[in-house]
Amino acid sequence: MKESLNIKNESYTPNVLKSMVLDTTKDIYKSLNIKDMRVLNMGGGKDGNQDPAGQLLGQMLASYKTIAD
Repeated sequence: MKESLNIKNESYTPNVLKSMVLDTTKDIYKSLNIKDMRVLNMGGGKDGNQDPAGQLLGQMLASYKTIAD
C-alpha cells in the first residue's frame, strides 16, 4: 500500500488531477437527468469583467487544452 501511494504521489501531477476532475464532472453530468441547462450571468458584467460562469468555463477549457497538449 505504501508503494502504491508513493507511485500515485509521484504520478498524479496537477495536470493529471485536473483531468481526473474534468472526467469525474463529465460522468456526473452524464448520469443526471437534465433536459435543459442554462448558464446565468450572476455578476452582471457591467464593469467589463467576465461573469463567474464564463470564468469557470474559460478555466475548464484552458485546463482541457493543457491536458490535451
